[in-house]
Amino acid sequence: MEKHSRTFGILIGVLFYFFFISIIYLIELLLSVSILNLKNPAMHWLFLGTVPVFIGFGLYIFKDCKLWELKSSIFGFVVWFFIILVLQSIQFQISNYSYYTTLAGFILMLVFYFLFKSYQSETS
Repeated sequence: MEKHSRTFGILIGVLFYFFFISIIYLIELLLSVSILNLKNPAMHWLFLGTVPVFIGFGLYIFKDCKLWELKSSIFGFVVWFFIILVLQSIQFQISNYSYYTTLAGFILMLVFYFLFKSYQSETS
């Protein structure tokens, strides 16, 4: 039964992700603005960096994920998104390396996961 709830949690997370992408696509159609530019590292991270967040949220709904695990992925996503925005605002050339910046964001999410895990084990 536990395996089924984990599978359903992942499926719910993927459905939330597709709903999120659909909303962004609908906004792009209604406003006639090109948001879906994946050459922009911030937009690339917005699309790919939310995958672990939504899957973690789906797992949290089915109680297969603890709250600190969900918080670590959200925190890692937000911090890396802020770093990308700051780098773009000072016109640092990261647009040619959007796949590398995405990989670095996932690594940062893992670092925050292990930091939150070590803090959680110390407090319990």
